[in-house]
Order: sequence, then C-alpha cells, then structure tokens
Amino acid sequence: MKLRIVALIICAVLLTSLYGCTGTVSSSRPLEPSVGSAQKKPEAEDFEGYEKIDSSLVDFPCKLYKGVELDKGFDALTTDNERECYKLIDEYVWYVSKEPKDGVYTVYPLTMYGNVLTEAQLHFVLSAYTMDHPQVFWLDSKFAYYTTKSMTYLQLNSGLSPEGILSDASAMKQNIDEIFDSMPGNLSLYDRELYLHDAFVERCSYADIDDAQTDRFRVYTSVGALVDFSAVCEGYSRAMQILLSACGIETYYTSGIGNKALHMWNTVNLDGEWYFLDATWNDNDDAVTSYDHFNLTTQQLLTDHTISPLFHELSEEEICGGETKTAVNFNIFVPECDNANGTFYSQNAISVTGFDDAGLDAIAARMVSAAEMGEGAVYLYIDPYSLEFDAAVDNLFYSGDYAIFECISRANDLLYGVQIREDRVSTSESADFCVVTVYLDYEYEY
Repeated sequence: MKLRIVALIICAVLLTSLYGCTGTVSSSRPLEPSVGSAQKKPEAEDFEGYEKIDSSLVDFPCKLYKGVELDKGFDALTTDNERECYKLIDEYVWYVSKEPKDGVYTVYPLTMYGNVLTEAQLHFVLSAYTMDHPQVFWLDSKFAYYTTKSMTYLQLNSGLSPEGILSDASAMKQNIDEIFDSMPGNLSLYDRELYLHDAFVERCSYADIDDAQTDRFRVYTSVGALVDFSAVCEGYSRAMQILLSACGIETYYTSGIGNKALHMWNTVNLDGEWYFLDATWNDNDDAVTSYDHFNLTTQQLLTDHTISPLFHELSEEEICGGETKTAVNFNIFVPECDNANGTFYSQNAISVTGFDDAGLDAIAARMVSAAEMGEGAVYLYIDPYSLEFDAAVDNLFYSGDYAIFECISRANDLLYGVQIREDRVSTSESADFCVVTVYLDYEYEY
C-alpha cells in the first residue's frame, strides 16, 4: 500500500491594481504509510502524543444576535460513506500532534473500515467540511490517504502547533469581540452585514504574498484576516463567514476566476435571498471602501468574475489532476442570486434621471443628509433609461454645467455648522453598475 499526498486547490491573490488570484496545487508523491494497530473506535490511550483543542475556544458568539449553523457543505454530500467521513473529520480535527513529524503537525488519522472513498470523494468531503467550518483555521490544504478493498485511511495536517492554535484562537476572539462590542443592536440582516463588512475591511489589509516575510499558510486563513489583519481572498472569505454567521447571516465561500486568476468570495443569505459579496475587491487598502461588489446578483457578478463549476459537473481526472493535468477548481454550493434589492447601491444610491432643478435639489438633499451624519460619500445611480452614463458624468464633473458644484452650493445653503468643501470633492465611477461615488470633505464652523 502507498500513501498518496495531495492538496486542495488554494487561492493566492496577486497584489495588483486590479486584484486577482492565482492557484497552486502541490505535487503528489507516494509514501509508505506508518499505521499503528487497527482501530475502529479509538480509546483514550490512542490519542497519546496529541493535544485536544477545546472547540469552545473557536466559538465566537455575538451577544446581540443569534448565530446560524453552516451546513450546505454537509447537505451537498451524496453518499453515506461521504457523510461518515465528514463526521469523522469533525470528530478528530480537534486532536493535533504535540510534536511535528518531518516539520508538519498532524491531525489524528481517520481509518474508515468498510468505507472506500476515491481521491475525488476525499477532495469533495474535505472541501465540504472546510466550507462549513471556517473557524477550524489550522487545517492545511494537503492531505494524505491510501485505500484497500475494504477501508480508507486519511491523514490531515495542521499548519499550526497546538500552542499556536490556542494562541491564535485567543487573539482572534479578542479582535472579534472588539468588532462585536461596537455593533449596534436591532439591526436588520442587511445592516448587520454592512456593519461587519466595513469593520472588517477597515482593519484588514491585502497581503503581499511575494514578501519574503509573509507566512503563506496564515494569509489563506481566518487567522491571517482576523489576527494578523493581513490576508488574501481566501482569508477574507473565511473571516467574513465567521463574522456573518455569528450574527445570524448564513454565508459560504465561492471559488472562481477574477482578473484572470483563481479567486474566492462569499455568498450571503438575507431573508431567503442570496447575494454575492466580494470583500477583497471592496477593500482598496486606503481610507475609502468600495461597494461595487457588495451583494451582487449573478448577472452583475459575471461582468468581472467567472464562477467555477460544481463538483458533480467535473470528472475525477479534472478534480484530482495529475502529472500533466492541473486540477480544476470546483464549488460545493452556488445559489442563484437574482434579486437586486439587497445590493448596496439599490439601498444607498440616489437615482439621477436628469439635471433640472428637481434633480439637482434631490442630489443636494442627499448631500445635506450625508454632511449631517458625517458620511464620507454619496452614491449617484445614473438611470440608464433616462441618461447616457458617460455624458451624465461629463455634465456632472468635467464640462458643461459642472452640475455637482451647483448641488454642493445648494446643499451648503441648507447646512448649519458644517460646509462641504468644493475644492476637496473627488469621485470614482463604475460604468458597469451605472454608479458614481462622490467623496465629500467638510469644513466645520465653530
């Protein structure tokens, strides 16, 4: 029997102005297994050399809102053997070796008698488990296995020692509690999502994986995102899962292509309607957060993302890859997102249909509200049925009537104690969504 070492596909985001991800798959190599006495139900002495991680240490409840269980990964499994493997992973993933072997900390191995799974099925089960358990941040992407006619042996690895897991869990809890402690009560699901998104991207920075000092394991995990506050798309997605699910919002990650490379983002469920959320692409790593990828429909997402196929749409060769063929990235669960009511701009942008007095007054009124609330931006949806986008943007900011300055003047006439500075106005434009973001700066009168 040979032990085959394989790896799940993981994402590594390239630090470019447009953002993107690239994927890597480790090569496989056969090893002779080192298996102890046959086991069906391990006894306490079988766990000698392993330390048990207390699962409550990676439970991050929010006092204000009831959490939601993530189970779409388990629900996607199709056979009793796959479900048994999933449950055993959840039973043994908490036991991590106290000492590394060949530089790697191991999880207590699974020996499943009467349960023979293919390599593709093991990819499927492990992907389903990790999608449901973002808080299990220590699992490495590599796993080893071998099978006989009547059993499957599976060896998972930990990227951290037990001490490292405990230390990171404590730091993560402290940082998550800081986010939750400032969270208002009685928020709708949408407003909870918006608060958590903003609080997270304000803290986290996009990791430069080419930096020699970057820990490549951590940046792919919720630890990188919520302890180091430095992560790539996979870390962002898993962190959002932890935060949102703790506050009652069901969320999973979705894999695909963004900027011509592997990428990962989230799906979120708001009152039975699903949306796509890409916190990575919303984080510009400066003072301004973008909302171009906040709660998109499938149609909107596909303007600059490609969704990877579902597991069951691929062959075993496509899932596992080989010496001459790269494994195909796959998804476990991808809902149809066809309701635009939960998109950020549908909730927050003012619709602009013209630049007559009524139109200018409406924009000015929104600016007044923003100034009184200390908001840094207003969002203008250029109605495509009434205006041509480029012409409207030109009329607002670059030529013609310079309508934006008339709006500011009208707003300032209505404001007391604060004025919008005309010399500090800046904009960003998203033609795909017909939205112009107007960033405001204020001068306060004392």
